[in-house]
Amino acid sequence: MLLPAVSFTLAWLCFAPAAEGLSSVRIEETPHVVDSGGFSAEACTAMALTRLGRSATVDDVFHTARIDPALGRGAKPEELAAALPALGFERAEGIYRLAEDSTAQRAEHFASLHHDLRAGVPTMIALRADSGAARCVLVFGYQAERDLVELHDPIGPEGRGRLLPRSELLNRWATADAEGRLRLVRLPLVPARDPVVFPSPDRPKPAEFARHVRRLRARLPEAIHQLTA
Repeated sequence: MLLPAVSFTLAWLCFAPAAEGLSSVRIEETPHVVDSGGFSAEACTAMALTRLGRSATVDDVFHTARIDPALGRGAKPEELAAALPALGFERAEGIYRLAEDSTAQRAEHFASLHHDLRAGVPTMIALRADSGAARCVLVFGYQAERDLVELHDPIGPEGRGRLLPRSELLNRWATADAEGRLRLVRLPLVPARDPVVFPSPDRPKPAEFARHVRRLRARLPEAIHQLTA
């Protein structure tokens, strides 16, 4: 599990400091979609699309992003960012390099995220797990009185409406790319003017094939990893 369930004492809830200049905001009726394993970016995108009344599944997003299913994985954040126009969203930079001491940078990015929330725009971000791996979640609210961020983690039903202290989110927001360089993922999902109609690909669907490759990788020797890396 990426993010531990958050529990607080009554005293902490009463006296947690609010972030200066940040007001409470919540995007209502934001649905939760469960990741089918390795497709967290697709699941977050499907949440935003479903909220807009656009029928889309995790598989639809994967197919539209044109990820090679033989890789046996879901879309990386940068791949999803490149596919935003094809998915019916405005183009966004999405991936930002971080300095070694990036405390101020992350705070500025949270202020931008908060601004987007006030405009009714949810944001997909990538958070670092204790293992060091990154996973995408969808931020849809902020509680100023308790300094808590509201998000959907697609890891399972328990990830619906998770509350995370802003300080912990800022700490986990710095992730590493394949070369080990620090970066921050912030993809505001701003709907484009013209909605996208998702075609039904021939079976087997690309995402189904990618899941099959993931299962094989878990069961077969290291050689299969080298062949499909």
